[in-house]
Amino acid sequence: MEDFASIKPHSSVVKLASCLEKIYAKVVESREKQLPEHQIKEIEFLKAQCKHDHMQLCLMSCQTLVRLVDEGALEANGVQNSLLSMLANAGPMHFAIITESILGMQLLSLKRRTSSLKGQESYQCAYGLKTQQHPLISLFQHSSANMHDVANKIIGICQHHDKGIRDYSIEYLRPVFLYVLCNPQTLHDVKPIWTCLLNLSGKQPEARALMQELLAWSKFNNANTCLCTSILVIEAIDHFLQREDHAQSIDLGIYQACLIKQLANYGIDPRPSLQCLLRVLHATREHTKDHYHVLLVLLAEVLHVLSPFYLADLLRIIVFVVVQERCGHEYILNMCLDGIIQWMSQTAFIPAEGLALAHQIVEKVLDTERSDQEAEVISTKQLKPAHMRNYHPDIAIAFDLATLVESFDASDNQDVFAFVDALNVKANTVFCQRLHLFLRALFLSKKPPVDCWFKIYEVILQIVKVNEGIAYDFLMTYIFKLAHENNPELQLELLRGLASFAVCKDNVPMILNTIRNLSTENGTFCVDLYVRLWRVERRTYPFLLKQIAQPLPDNDKRWELQIARNHAMREICQEKPTLHGTELLPHLSNTLNHSSDEAGDLATSLALDAIYSLCDSHTVNIASTWQALGSKFRNEMRPQTLKSLYRLFGLVPMLKTPTLEYEKLADDAVEHLWQAISRPGTDAAQVRNALVALRNYEPGVTLNLRHIPAQFRFEIVGGGVGAGGPGGREVVDLQQETVPGEVWVQLLQKIRPECGDAAADLISHHIDSEINAFRSGVYRLPEGRSEPRKLVGLFATSPLRAVTNYLVSQARFGDYVPEPYAVTFALRSLSKNFPKPIPPLDWSCLTSFFHLSFDARKYCIIIAKNQAVNSGTAKRLLENFLIDFEPNCFEEDLLLLFSLLPEIASSVSLQILKNFAEKVAVYCFKESQINDFVEGCLFEKFLESVKYIFTGNCDIPEVLDVFTLIVERYMDSMNLDSRLFERYTEVVATLHPNAIDGLTTPANWWETPVGKLKKATIIRCYLVLYNEKLPNPLKWLTPIIDAYEKRAEERPFFYRHLAATLYAFASDEHSSNWIAEMFLEIQMLLAEASNKEKVNRALYLLDIFILAVDVLSGCAVLLGSVDVVATDDKQRLALFPESLQFLCDHIFWKDQEAKIYEFLFNLYKHTTMPASYADVFREAIICSRNKPYFDSKGVWTKYVGLRK
Repeated sequence: MEDFASIKPHSSVVKLASCLEKIYAKVVESREKQLPEHQIKEIEFLKAQCKHDHMQLCLMSCQTLVRLVDEGALEANGVQNSLLSMLANAGPMHFAIITESILGMQLLSLKRRTSSLKGQESYQCAYGLKTQQHPLISLFQHSSANMHDVANKIIGICQHHDKGIRDYSIEYLRPVFLYVLCNPQTLHDVKPIWTCLLNLSGKQPEARALMQELLAWSKFNNANTCLCTSILVIEAIDHFLQREDHAQSIDLGIYQACLIKQLANYGIDPRPSLQCLLRVLHATREHTKDHYHVLLVLLAEVLHVLSPFYLADLLRIIVFVVVQERCGHEYILNMCLDGIIQWMSQTAFIPAEGLALAHQIVEKVLDTERSDQEAEVISTKQLKPAHMRNYHPDIAIAFDLATLVESFDASDNQDVFAFVDALNVKANTVFCQRLHLFLRALFLSKKPPVDCWFKIYEVILQIVKVNEGIAYDFLMTYIFKLAHENNPELQLELLRGLASFAVCKDNVPMILNTIRNLSTENGTFCVDLYVRLWRVERRTYPFLLKQIAQPLPDNDKRWELQIARNHAMREICQEKPTLHGTELLPHLSNTLNHSSDEAGDLATSLALDAIYSLCDSHTVNIASTWQALGSKFRNEMRPQTLKSLYRLFGLVPMLKTPTLEYEKLADDAVEHLWQAISRPGTDAAQVRNALVALRNYEPGVTLNLRHIPAQFRFEIVGGGVGAGGPGGREVVDLQQETVPGEVWVQLLQKIRPECGDAAADLISHHIDSEINAFRSGVYRLPEGRSEPRKLVGLFATSPLRAVTNYLVSQARFGDYVPEPYAVTFALRSLSKNFPKPIPPLDWSCLTSFFHLSFDARKYCIIIAKNQAVNSGTAKRLLENFLIDFEPNCFEEDLLLLFSLLPEIASSVSLQILKNFAEKVAVYCFKESQINDFVEGCLFEKFLESVKYIFTGNCDIPEVLDVFTLIVERYMDSMNLDSRLFERYTEVVATLHPNAIDGLTTPANWWETPVGKLKKATIIRCYLVLYNEKLPNPLKWLTPIIDAYEKRAEERPFFYRHLAATLYAFASDEHSSNWIAEMFLEIQMLLAEASNKEKVNRALYLLDIFILAVDVLSGCAVLLGSVDVVATDDKQRLALFPESLQFLCDHIFWKDQEAKIYEFLFNLYKHTTMPASYADVFREAIICSRNKPYFDSKGVWTKYVGLRK
């Protein structure tokens, strides 16, 4: 060691070697004597020289240590730890030398491990990015690290002269490549490393696999990572094009197309990427064209976000595919057309070349007939290997849409119906908004039939109403469609939908301009459009008012324009009376002044309706308004006007004021109404309207005896029979006399039969008001006394007393009833379900009226039903009727009892109810069975009435038990796919949860026949959607999930119904909680990996989990039908990665995001997990890697490069 004292800064390498050789020999000698390392002072001296300022001495000292390790004189770990400890204070030069030595020892270790492999054993790098971190990664993180030096070291390992190291270099450096090329912080100067890997990919399959894995894990969720990834992909594409590897070039080209959209979003110049993609298309045109649809879908999205200055470069690619290659399905071409249309109104920034290219594309797309003949058949399904499908959800969606449109052709567009029907279920959800460009393409197409097009149109309008951004973006396309549409029906609907786009305020000027251009040709329709626009955007009211205020033309369009304007004024007055009512009064007055003939009937009616709203809102005074208008309607006979006028009269009592004007108005109104009722020639409809209006006039307050026509108060006042003579009635003051109850009986007796029901309803209304004011005294009945035959305790003015007395008098002749019509109407007036019961009364008189007619019998039964709880005679009457009732007599009676069953159930004794219900159920089932249970059969109607027992107010357990037993009895008696079973399912859903469990839980059955299990499946799926008796409705599925565990052959049936149910299920909160509970069960099952039965159940639950994610996200519809994920295992798994990514964007699912990815991570690592599931879980994590959750360094290093 003394020799080292003579070493100078310029000492030769030979001298250094001589000194170090002596140290080396001494160490070897000491180790041969088995001295411990810590007792050999030469080792510590040698380590000290590793930090010497003489760089060559430092280097050779480190290399001497490596040699000692190589020859087994020293332990590798001890030396490596010593060297690593030196790095903390090392400068850049020392750092490079020491790291070289550390790397040397690593390679020695690698060579030893690989040389000891036997047979089929393979080498797997033991290092990772986070736990047991790769030494090279540790070096990267040092402040003195030089990226160029590290890159040289990595390249040196990959090109090592020793085959034993070179062959395993990719696997050994895998964590390093992942750290360098997939680092969210984006390391500098990584291109040499990437180039090295690309060069190796042609010779080593593992290098190609790593290259694809690196691209899969590369993030592009910010400007830096996006640009870095794009540069790597461009270099990879150029490399593979040079080697004429067309399949790999196409794969990477699709990935690049996805990156272009991200580059545009971040404001980065995408032209290098666009030019690279065009090179791929030119180079691979002879290889395959099956990727064209996927590319067009991706590029169509780019059209909406790309700066117009770059548009020409993008359009060159589309022209190449669409015009030169003559490829593209109509729907996908329409996606491109939609994107181009957005720019046609903003051409100032688009270069001339871009406009010329756009013109070529539009011309090609619009020439659909020639396009269909010339277009080459493309099959996206044949595209191999498509590694990049799950690199981003946009790519996955593009593949799905491309495959979907190709399937539409195969089904002759029938599948378009199914697709749009399915989308209608989630019309305004985030997922439908994600598909809005494709829906717009369908909207532009002329292929779908009109009824299918209308469904597409409805979905788009739903999206527009909830998304202002889409509304703005879509308006130009909408107007383009309007301009090119030749079908008048569609044109009309498009114009009506135009107002929906006003949710975005920027669209209003264009909408107004469009409507204004129509106004000269069709002013009537434009008024309607202005009203629709005003409803969406209130600030457009001045334009609507201007349209209303314009003079009417003197031509054949005058009448319809006048109607349209008055209809608009009515709508405005109904919705905003106080805001705009006074402005419209002159126009309403003008209508009333100039529409006095028959042609003006409808306009006058609409104007009166508008005035009704203004009066009702106190915008104008009804009395002063009538003072101005009254003279115009003295002799009014027009039907529509009279209807509106009577409605206005009905408002008068509601606006009472203590003024003479009001008193005159009230008198005029009542006079008009009673004249209409009493005048023989009045139309029946007008009589009904007048009777309806009279309901608001309270007897004794706004209605007195003087208002009643003489024919309805015969023998009540002076001038009648016997007036003033002996036994005659005293003459009364008509001005003050309140209305006696007999007036209403005379009204029933003398009203025309066709108007009797309206008269009965008027009386019923007054009885309702009377009963509502009753106090408890009128209900008291002395103990031991039977119910009275008449209501003698009520006042003479009581309509209830008069009507009941009339019925009693009519019943005194037994079955002979002198006035059958009046009796029937009187019964109707009493059959209303009043807020309080009628006071105690002997209802046995009703039996005299059962034979009159079905209506009379119906009213008698309803009265008995309403009074049964408080009246013994009513209850006996009802019970006797049920006891004697034979279901095969009159079907109308049977249907009546069905409608009343929910109320009858709590009104009669249990045994009578039970006997009746069972008798009727048996009869209805047999009759319906004879007729093959046709739609609307008796048993279906019986089930409907039973359903209302459970959904109504019946809370008597014994009654509910009776009908529960009846319902349970028929489960096995009907076909699974019949309409009757649908109705039966609805009834079961209303039962108590315990009854439902007993009926539909297979674990409770003695045996489990397939048919019954399928019925239970349908019922429980229905419960999920329509029964909220459980805290989480999805818990209804638990017994069914358990039942199918051992029935793998029947699972497709269950999966179909489960998929349909989950697709319609709207609660993200419940679904996320349900899945979280499923996670816990799966984890517990997999904890016992040795138990095959539990592992099988875990895999079964994983199937349900994957299906649920596919469906709840909405992505299942991309397969054309939700059923596909239920029946096709391969498709279900393939759809999972993108589905999970979309689902985790939902509000409640976002809270579970960390748990979900952690769950997938653990599943992937689990030893019992089949490869098909494990691969899909890994792909799902890759697909979601750009989410914010993965931005954390600790999270990212855990997931990146995930493998078993």
